[in-house]
Amino acid sequence: YLALMIRDDYALSEPTVTEHLKTRIKHYKDAYYNS
Repeated sequence: YLALMIRDDYALSEPTVTEHLKTRIKHYKDAYYNS
């Protein structure tokens, strides 16, 4: 899971930051509710 966060941080350098943030938040929520 930590590796996923690091990868997401690296992906923030991509042009589609807004869409990426939406996906990132969704992943965090999924991880939270499934924990």
